[in-house]
Amino acid sequence: MRTGRRAILPLMIPLILIGGIVGGAGTPTEVSTFAVIYSLALGLLYRRMDRRSFWDCLTKASVLNGMIFYTVSAATIFSWALTLEGVTTALATLIAGLGHAAFLPAVILITILMGSMLESFVTIVILAPLLLPVAQQLGIDPLQYGIVMTEAFGIGIILPPIGIALYVACAISGAQVEKASKPLLWYLPVLIAGLALVMLLPGITTTLPALLDFKP
Repeated sequence: MRTGRRAILPLMIPLILIGGIVGGAGTPTEVSTFAVIYSLALGLLYRRMDRRSFWDCLTKASVLNGMIFYTVSAATIFSWALTLEGVTTALATLIAGLGHAAFLPAVILITILMGSMLESFVTIVILAPLLLPVAQQLGIDPLQYGIVMTEAFGIGIILPPIGIALYVACAISGAQVEKASKPLLWYLPVLIAGLALVMLLPGITTTLPALLDFKP
């Protein structure tokens, strides 16, 4: 009980992060900045941080950020090269000609593959506007299309052995990519099954927004 009472303030950090993002208090970057300042204040409050430990934290954070920025920048350059060569436009044209039944499965396959190799934000900006008019022409709800694409990107960025988020998560936790990939292979089928349900049953994504009058 004594340890639990002492842990109340540190346990507020996940609440600050998730609550700040869900509540709209700020972007993930802004909320994370506040969480870092809050953590530093707790370190001083509990007298667990001195100049040496503070410098060690800054050094590790700088090295980790350098690795992440290098990975993201390389993926951004790659996506820029694909766009310059017209690869993304060609993919969009190919998917558009597949018809209604094969459109969403093709979107899932392409976004998982591209999401595993490229930085997700860049890929979404490139692909989503190209394929949205096609989805609307085929009678696919834009909300369902957006959620399917987002979930597919979420799978792609952790897809072993090349998912960008997988490498970032392993770098933060100090785990080896090879060891982390083995249990992930059991988790991926569950994600894919959930994505298949969202694809096959549009009501999962459209019913609640329609009941709450969030959709036109």
